[in-house]
Amino acid sequence: MNKEELYNQIIKEIENKILFLDDKPEETIESTIYALWFASTGIYKSAEEVIKFPLPDLTDLQKEKLLQLIKLRLGDTPLAHITGRQSFMGIELLVDKRALIPRKETEILGKNALELSYEKTKCYCN
Repeated sequence: MNKEELYNQIIKEIENKILFLDDKPEETIESTIYALWFASTGIYKSAEEVIKFPLPDLTDLQKEKLLQLIKLRLGDTPLAHITGRQSFMGIELLVDKRALIPRKETEILGKNALELSYEKTKCYCN
């Protein structure tokens, strides 16, 4: 089975079985498969980052690993905990089950805090 056939088969098998949270817009069926696909090769990237790259070919062992990772995700393990990565404000953060996974709302809060601190700094400099 070639890479495109495997990708399409995986989409058909999981598209109605996986829950995507509204506050994680970067996690789609496509970005999830990409992130798990890359993780099966030992390359760990966030859902937001991984979608920028073409899918690599997989060995039979990597295909087995991919299926194991898909089972984890279908079992409600967060994607960031599987890949060990979460993009936050343009930075790839390392995460695991000990860490809360940053959300887009947190990113908005962080950007606002940076803007406020910049404005305060500007006031002190004038």
